[in-house]
Amino acid sequence: MAGWVRAVTSCCRESVPDLGDKAYLVTRDAGNVELRVLEGGAVLSLHLSASTQYQSADDEEDVVGDGPDVPDLSPYQPAMISDMRDLMSSLKH
Repeated sequence: MAGWVRAVTSCCRESVPDLGDKAYLVTRDAGNVELRVLEGGAVLSLHLSASTQYQSADDEEDVVGDGPDVPDLSPYQPAMISDMRDLMSSLKH
């Protein structure tokens, strides 16, 4: 389980109370968030990522320009926690 702790502490993390033995929301960058839960000897994880693709309005292929912002994933965090609770409940039956 030491690898689980090392992986969690290497990123921005937020503790999630009342979920498994330990649970963290791990944010690696603006487009990636992972919910990691330690329950007994099992580690469960749920990962959500967002990306954007666009084509520059310019006809020049060398000019990339500023693309759209990566969507904010924080509104999905409560749903991730709820889904993880449902998953853990169904695994116990």
